[in-house]
Amino acid sequence: ELRSETIKLAEKIASMSPLALRISREMMYRVESMDFKQVPPTALDVMALAFGSEDSKEARKAFNEKRKPVWKGR
Repeated sequence: ELRSETIKLAEKIASMSPLALRISREMMYRVESMDFKQVPPTALDVMALAFGSEDSKEARKAFNEKRKPVWKGR
């Protein structure tokens, strides 16, 4: 059962925007060494970059068109 659940999770992750995944991973590494008060403004900056990306625009467009997004990693 662990193997099949692991494969399901890997497939779900693989279907996500590569840019969003990179940004999320980078943010996780950054916040480890930050003071707690630095995290919210840094997170807002990172989110602004992510929401302005081509992948984010594609996600919204695909959602409205009821289709799977085509990620570009930009």
